[in-house]
Amino acid sequence: ESGARDTNDLFATVSGVYSGSTVGAFPTVSPIVRGLQDSGRVIISLDGARQNAQDAGRYGGSGTASGGFSGSNSVAFVDTAFIREIDITKKTNASANNAGSLSGAVDFRLVGADDIIQPGEIWGAELSVGHGTNAYHFNGSAIGAVRLGENISLTLGTSKQEIGLYEPGAYGIVDERVFRFQETDRESLSTLAKLEAEVGDFEASLAWFRQTIKFARLSRSETPGTDFDAISDTAILDVDWNPASSLVDLSGKLWFQSTVMEEYREARSSTPETKIDRDFTSFGVILQNTSDLT
Repeated sequence: ESGARDTNDLFATVSGVYSGSTVGAFPTVSPIVRGLQDSGRVIISLDGARQNAQDAGRYGGSGTASGGFSGSNSVAFVDTAFIREIDITKKTNASANNAGSLSGAVDFRLVGADDIIQPGEIWGAELSVGHGTNAYHFNGSAIGAVRLGENISLTLGTSKQEIGLYEPGAYGIVDERVFRFQETDRESLSTLAKLEAEVGDFEASLAWFRQTIKFARLSRSETPGTDFDAISDTAILDVDWNPASSLVDLSGKLWFQSTVMEEYREARSSTPETKIDRDFTSFGVILQNTSDLT
């Protein structure tokens, strides 16, 4: 739900699935499913649209900021305010959304009109606002949905989060290195638009999700910090055809995903200030049918 700080909180009670987080640092999700993580081992998707195909570059999994290597870390930007269900597959199989994984898949279902509009009503709205101490400045969202006709609905939403430089707690005497990368901050703005329609045996939906995020990793030690700016866009078209036939249960999906990230590293003793730009664009087509021959 929207009260969660990040998507890592959503896996807290799931057996066999873990996603660590340095809260406030990297607003990404990279689940560990039965001990496997990153490099395409676990597929992450939004409404079936893959999010973690990119080579995320020089920051590590579990939402951390190791920064000591380059590689395909398979992270994804997901806003909890728009998530209503998580489908977790803890094994590999031949399904379209699981192909290529080594340990399974995690699919986040985006909110739709039926989640917001009560039965018998033509519109609905949801508002969530949160504030806390220790630099938890703001976490809020607004989602509205309306029936444009008997079989057409539109859902719109926006979400904003601000987390500042929080102070970690301490019990007794703790080595200062434990808190070396704890001074972090994050500011994000997300928007969602989803159009759904049902005509006869056909169901279709068109969704667009954008997340703009500024986040930083600062240091209590003498090591300078790093600032990040990221924009993630996802567009998803779904079409399902389920006529009164045991031979046809056809579903099709067309998705597009674009992630743009700018990383700025302050000057260090051995290197000057550095700016790194990463752009990744991917798309996919899924077409599958299920027939019952019994």
